[in-house]
Amino acid sequence: PPDGLATIAMSQGRGRAVGEGRVGVVIPVYNTGTLGVDAARSARAALGGVSTIVIVDDGSTDRLTLESLASLEAEGFRVVRQANQGVSAARNFGLGLIDVPYAFVLDSDDLLGADAPSAAADILQESPDVVIVAGSGIEFTPEGDRSDPIPPGRPSRESMRDGSLIATASAFRVADWKSSGGFPEGLKMGEEWVFWMRLLRGGGSIAVSDAVFVHRRLHAGQVTRGYADPRQAAMARNLVLTENPDLFLEHHEELVEELIEAHRRHHRTLMPGYTHTRQAMPSTVGQLFGAVAEGTIRDLET
Repeated sequence: PPDGLATIAMSQGRGRAVGEGRVGVVIPVYNTGTLGVDAARSARAALGGVSTIVIVDDGSTDRLTLESLASLEAEGFRVVRQANQGVSAARNFGLGLIDVPYAFVLDSDDLLGADAPSAAADILQESPDVVIVAGSGIEFTPEGDRSDPIPPGRPSRESMRDGSLIATASAFRVADWKSSGGFPEGLKMGEEWVFWMRLLRGGGSIAVSDAVFVHRRLHAGQVTRGYADPRQAAMARNLVLTENPDLFLEHHEELVEELIEAHRRHHRTLMPGYTHTRQAMPSTVGQLFGAVAEGTIRDLET
């Protein structure tokens, strides 16, 4: 059964649902035990049904997770399965299966806010220049602690040059997901940041709703609370840099300084080297940042 805050989040959505004709929710799941059950039920409460919810099992092997997915199928949820390919591939797979104009992707350990679908759909429907709708978030723990709503401030393409300022559970148009290239597959962190920047490349804006969009569960198993692999951070940053050169050209001196500082900070962080599928001479994360800095300087000089 869901904990107290999960029950509150879901019960608040009853009778206020947006309906299933405008908004879809994709929930990737990979060995998360029973957490995905609460996430799915919160989406059902907010939407008023399950027809536009897709739960993507990204190759789970954990018995408790598989039992939880089976229980969700018994409740009428659509559960689809793929071999383990990572969260971005799971999100892209699920988004390709929904037939509605707007969407959220919801992490399996979070809960969707009761008013999030209706608030986001209204803004996206009325404001064609808006490509992302963000809302406030509430953080909670298994022990029952919870924060006040935390607003995202004033996020924009410019202010997110160095990292995402909005929650994963922000809304967007499915058509924009398709045209932008979707979530970057292969990254293990920073994938939402890359995706948001892809949506914003065309000149659209981010609207901020007063509604609570997500109840974010804080627990030991979160990627964002564990070890942050600097190699993955470097890959995400390099991808954002490559895809948004105009932003960095305006601040090229800052960018080069940041890359050089990262080169110094990680000069002892080992990174395995590979030639196709063969292991080769090991390198360091610092050398990776240094190479990006050198390439950036060459590009600026030409």
